[in-house]
Formats: sequence, structure tokens, C-alpha cells
Amino acid sequence: MRISFFKIPDSYTKFSINYEGLHFFGIFKKDRDQVKIDGTVKGAVDINCNRCGVEFSYNIDENLLLWVNDGCYKGDEIDIIESHDHFVDFEKILIGEIESIKSDYHYCNRCIND
Repeated sequence: MRISFFKIPDSYTKFSINYEGLHFFGIFKKDRDQVKIDGTVKGAVDINCNRCGVEFSYNIDENLLLWVNDGCYKGDEIDIIESHDHFVDFEKILIGEIESIKSDYHYCNRCIND
């Protein structure tokens, strides 16, 4: 789901997308040159154990508070997503969050108990 910055309202609007077994939902609104996204990601993703390499299902239930800036951000905050095409792409944001979770260290139940 992609929405142009120019079409995003100043009042909260609901969103909901599904991608590869994950559900990303919540609310968003425009605040000057930024869009505030207050959402939740729920579901499961397949990842590999960092110790033994076995693939296992990892449950995700995370609340996210994100800001998307229209263009380059010149402020002091570090948790800003920059959009250089004047669109907020919810699927791309979700994919980035999934990849961030996958890049952490995860251990399967067998390795945790060893």
C-alpha cells in the first residue's frame, strides 16, 4: 500500500496490510512534512537459529511508532524514515522491520535449552 504525502490527511486514518503471514495495522496522519505511523506487527516469520542453523518459526507481536519524512531529514532525531519519492510505502516499511528482526540473534528452543 503506497500513499502520496499530498493525499495523507491531518487526522488519524486506519491502515491494515498483510504480507507473508504478517499483519501490519494501526493508524497514521500527516504532521507537517512527516507522517506519524502508530502500528502493530503480528504474525510469524521463518528465521534461522544463529547457533545450529535450523529454520524455525518466530512469533512477532510488536508495537511500532514510526515517522516518515518527505525527503531528506535535517533534524536531530535518528528514528526517521526518509522517503524520496513523495510516497509512504507501508509494505516497504513492513519489509524493513522484518529484515531488522531477522538480523538480530535468534536461537531455536533446542539451543536455548542446551
